[in-house]
Amino acid sequence: MLRVAHNLSFDEKIRDQMVKHAFIPKLVGLLKENHRYRESALRVLYHLSVEDRCKAMFTYTEAIPIVMQLVVKFPANRKIT
Repeated sequence: MLRVAHNLSFDEKIRDQMVKHAFIPKLVGLLKENHRYRESALRVLYHLSVEDRCKAMFTYTEAIPIVMQLVVKFPANRKIT
């Protein structure tokens, strides 16, 4: 389902709908809860963060501290795909 959301997030109108239907907090919840969905959730969140009107929505979630922790704790020897 997240892969479909990622593909749909390329469309500006669908991104607007995702924001209107509170997708950002749901995706942030997936970042916290399940490592399995982390990559897909980050990709969709990235697409949503490109929109200027959506950026403010991130401040009401734990997205920024979670992503910062992921960056800080990312293993140095692990390859990025």
